[in-house]
Amino acid sequence: MIEYVVYRVGGSLGEQKNADKFIGGRMAKKVKSFSSKRDAKEFADRRRLSLTPGEKSYYRIGYRVIKEYN
Repeated sequence: MIEYVVYRVGGSLGEQKNADKFIGGRMAKKVKSFSSKRDAKEFADRRRLSLTPGEKSYYRIGYRVIKEYN
């Protein structure tokens, strides 16, 4: 079964110990999983809008949708 998982990518060094995986050399924490890509993308887009400029530039935090197979 295919599911689409939203990961929070980036953050401070202290958060690396809680990382579920590393994407592009940056730590990633699983936020939520969806059965449809559209729902996952909309969720990630809404979360991106809530980030402050400092979180985006200094901590390089973002949200990515990754397809995973179970």
